[in-house]
Amino acid sequence: CSSDLMTHDITEIKSLQTSLARSLREFEGLFDTCPSGICIVRNRVIERCNAHGARMLGYDVNELIGLQTRMLFPDEKAWLDAAKILYASDQVGVVPSAEVQLKRKDGSLVWMLVSSKVIDVPSKHAISCWMDIDIQHKLANELRNARAAADAANRAKSADRKSTRL
Repeated sequence: CSSDLMTHDITEIKSLQTSLARSLREFEGLFDTCPSGICIVRNRVIERCNAHGARMLGYDVNELIGLQTRMLFPDEKAWLDAAKILYASDQVGVVPSAEVQLKRKDGSLVWMLVSSKVIDVPSKHAISCWMDIDIQHKLANELRNARAAADAANRAKSADRKSTRL
């Protein structure tokens, strides 16, 4: 009877180990193949980053490990502002996002949509993901400039019409 219990316990443990190993392989697959940047952060220090995310910022993966996240922002204020949004919730599992400028290794700035899910509030243990939205920001600026130029041309045209009537 006790040998049956021992066999059952070991079988359950083996099943759990197999399930855990499969979950780890699935996580590794997602982490390695995701076209977005992904990093695992604890106390705002990067513990792990996927290769795509490192490339987006001009780094090698190993260069990002141990790096303070502050180094990825143009200045202290931008870093603190992002933290207010990305770490705002005291609820584990809430996934806030923000459009922020991150600083590449070469010092150039790039707009990213960053989402962060806090795993543990006290240690600021979080998984952050980002995607490059720099082109969208540039196109939006071009559109604003084109609209402003068109509005200015319309105002000038209207003013010209008024002055010719007088």
